[in-house]
Amino acid sequence: LYQVSFNLTKYIVPQEYGLTKEEKAQIGRKIAGELVRKIMVDLAIASESYDSSGYLGKLETVHRLDKRFAKESGDEGIVSETVEEQLGKIPELNYLSQIVMMLFENYNKPVKDPERFMVKMLFSPGVKHVKYPRTPGDESTLSETEPFISLLNEEMTLMDVEMFLNKIIEKLSEDELLGESD
Repeated sequence: LYQVSFNLTKYIVPQEYGLTKEEKAQIGRKIAGELVRKIMVDLAIASESYDSSGYLGKLETVHRLDKRFAKESGDEGIVSETVEEQLGKIPELNYLSQIVMMLFENYNKPVKDPERFMVKMLFSPGVKHVKYPRTPGDESTLSETEPFISLLNEEMTLMDVEMFLNKIIEKLSEDELLGESD
């Protein structure tokens, strides 16, 4: 039954997210637009650890921004092209697919130094099913989450991530003006 269902999803699921590359891109832009704007706001809020007088405004020593996206299409719309080959080996995105963005602050860097805030991005394709016989003859399965894959070769500065996300927002805005995202 699982194999039949799996084979059917190859034909049914793409209809929800578009059949052609253009349709998939258009749907992806719609899904990602608000998500990218929300990430920008969250990163800005998380990086405001100093008030105007320069005193530390938060008690945590490490600020971690965690974003988990439940929609498979949300993950597919955000995945960086730089890891396309590695991600191409993943047959499908499953339940609990996630992209995690972590924001780290280095207190040893000056407040205005671009390297004071660094962002690390990780990705997991979600749940994998593994058979663990609990007793002889038991065929039940347990679920584990696939390990995380780094989406970046190294951490990026917050400024670099903001510039990247701003480019995405600009592209989305241009497409909306051209009427492509209707």
